[in-house]
Amino acid sequence: MKLLVPLDGSVLSESMLVPAVRLAGEGGEVDLVRVLDPGRGGSPDARARQAVEAYLEDARRRLEAEGLAVRWSLEEGDPAERILVAAAERGSELIAMATHGEGGADRGPRGSVAERVLRRSAVPVFLANPSAIPKTHQGTWRRILVPLDGSAFADLALPWAARFAKRFGGEVILFDVHPPERPLSLKEQAERLRGRGIPVRRRTAHGDPAEQIVRVAKEADLVCMCSHGRTGIARWWYGSVAERVVRACDRPLVVVRPRSEGDDAGSKG
Repeated sequence: MKLLVPLDGSVLSESMLVPAVRLAGEGGEVDLVRVLDPGRGGSPDARARQAVEAYLEDARRRLEAEGLAVRWSLEEGDPAERILVAAAERGSELIAMATHGEGGADRGPRGSVAERVLRRSAVPVFLANPSAIPKTHQGTWRRILVPLDGSAFADLALPWAARFAKRFGGEVILFDVHPPERPLSLKEQAERLRGRGIPVRRRTAHGDPAEQIVRVAKEADLVCMCSHGRTGIARWWYGSVAERVVRACDRPLVVVRPRSEGDDAGSKG
């Protein structure tokens, strides 16, 4: 897998190097990107820049020791903007970022660089709360929860769930949180996964969708979900459910944003 890992010099961002090894897989490629924001403290002097370059070079050596192909770049500008452009230019399949919350209902990346990347990325984004990273390092992502709302957009998370389930010998948990009068069949999705040799379970719950997803996610190792649908029954994903899950969930997530006509990873839309 081709993975982009933004680093900002913090312990939290560096902690993403641990799951990066697992995400990229044997023979995978990792791009490390550090963005210096001139708007916050100005451009660094030569000595400070050399220190950042030494830090990135050390990270590169550590990942290469794990059998990965690694390169790094040091850039200046708006961090979210540069991360999105870098992912597009390098053909990244996945962006891996740490969330920087402190706990409570809004402990996720609200208003942060991670949230801005998530809202606009043309490729899926892997987000992990630092408290979950030691757990993911010790084991593998074998129980993968996929919340579904009956839309084709939500189904876009299924290939990613299948990809990780195949790699780690895990199972996919299809999760329907619809009202009881509108249950989902999910038969087609389950058959598709079982046809690839992936064990499938189904969970159903009623109530507030975000709250139920966060609750059931405690039984999983990884959550794969779509960021939003666009019309009809999928509308409850837009700008509310997915973002609330990202902010509150203590499990790693892979969030897929459906692309629309005219999407551009480097645009300001």
